Amino acid sequence: MYDENRYKKMVIYIEACNSGSMFENLLSPNVNIYATTAASATEDSYACYWDSELENYLGDVYSVNWIEDSDKSSLRDETLEQQYLEVKQKKTTSTV
Repeated sequence: MYDENRYKKMVIYIEACNSGSMFENLLSPNVNIYATTAASATEDSYACYWDSELENYLGDVYSVNWIEDSDKSSLRDETLEQQYLEVKQKKTTSTV
């Protein structure tokens, strides 16, 4: 996609256990892709917001934090790095 000029810049959020493995030694700095994941290549990602009626978790700590941060902050005012640091600070169960 980069070689065919199909994008200028890309942001990828991945929510999954071991999701850090998706980008290990893969992304070159010159392709303008910013990727952040819920966990390292060897870690689990953790659920949150248990619903006793459904008997299921409704969210994940990582995705809930970045979505809530996106809701409260405009990307015109907050950089992706600032968002990353905010989410990382709130998510203590695994590496972001």
